[in-house]
Amino acid sequence: MIYIIYIVAVLALAFYYAAATLIILRRRKLFTRLRLNYIREVSAATLCNGQPPLPRATTSRERTAMLEALHTIVSHSYDIDSSLIRQIARINHLEPFIISSLKRRSPLKRSKYLLFLGTISTTERHSTMLERTMQSAHPGLRSCALIARLCTSPREAVATLSQIDFDLQPFDIMHIIMLLRRGALPLAIEPLLESPCPNLNILGLAIVRTFSLDIVSRQIYDLTAQSPDLRVVDDAILTLATLKCSLHRHSIRQRLASMSTPQRKALCRHLSLEGYSPQRLQSLLAQPESDYAKRFIASYKRELAHT
Repeated sequence: MIYIIYIVAVLALAFYYAAATLIILRRRKLFTRLRLNYIREVSAATLCNGQPPLPRATTSRERTAMLEALHTIVSHSYDIDSSLIRQIARINHLEPFIISSLKRRSPLKRSKYLLFLGTISTTERHSTMLERTMQSAHPGLRSCALIARLCTSPREAVATLSQIDFDLQPFDIMHIIMLLRRGALPLAIEPLLESPCPNLNILGLAIVRTFSLDIVSRQIYDLTAQSPDLRVVDDAILTLATLKCSLHRHSIRQRLASMSTPQRKALCRHLSLEGYSPQRLQSLLAQPESDYAKRFIASYKRELAHT
């Protein structure tokens, strides 16, 4: 009798989890379909001449799907009509929905809704809340708050970036460069490289590497000689190597000599991939690192890395 009860309980539990899984999968499928429909409707509205029909959302689920659709479209478009996005957000009450959702969500969910806020809003009414969130101990939350702050107050981008008390991470830099590509941030490269703020220097160097701006090589050389932040110096050397510039400067040689062995090996791999010859590497690095670079250049790893 006990075994029969045990078997029945196990079968009931298995049936419950199977049914719950099917329900979750069905809801996700319906949500994905709803989001794709909104993407089609918003895309059609952006391409329509005259007064286009605008999509509508009334429930919480529909508004979340519409926000994801708008974020996807804006993130993958250049020179999109921001007034149309704001109009869609206004008639569907998306901004109040985001603010109310931020109050009762986990940090991961709040991070997503902060990105949504940066997508649809161009006002500074939420600056205080965003600045407060940028002080959060949760790295994802403060990063998304920073991106939202830059989107809602693009003219204050340099001041915002220079005042943050945490180091910019690759996630932050990637999103900022995406905003630059879309023309959403008015940033000039020279002030970033000439600033005493390490975060602005790191961002400027990433922009230089992304767009291959070799016209600012003088400012990059200055960073290798004058910046007190070793992170900035190392990034400047990496940027010069990416631009195929000469590394035969006293300040660069000093930093190469003080690098740890893993750092020098990482730089060797980068220089090898950028096409520096073994002779040039031998004149820059000590014997162990130059021998390592020669083996790396001659090995199949270089072919795989290029592939």
